[in-house]
Amino acid sequence: MLKTKQKEARQDMFTTTISLSPEVHQKLKHLAVDLRVSFRDLIRAAIESYLGRCKEEKQNGVETNSKQHAVLVENN
Repeated sequence: MLKTKQKEARQDMFTTTISLSPEVHQKLKHLAVDLRVSFRDLIRAAIESYLGRCKEEKQNGVETNSKQHAVLVENN
């Protein structure tokens, strides 16, 4: 039954692929183990946190020079 609920919960999600340096990948893997969460959940939480900060900055009128940051803010 647990697997069925997990599949249902993931039906509304997209899968994407990213490239990470070996160092960043290793640090994230260790952090996930330390926090006792899956690598996937750690990445998802980090992205959601980042997007939340971008939204707050936009609402507070904070501007940035980062092209990557600007793209994410504009897509919110």
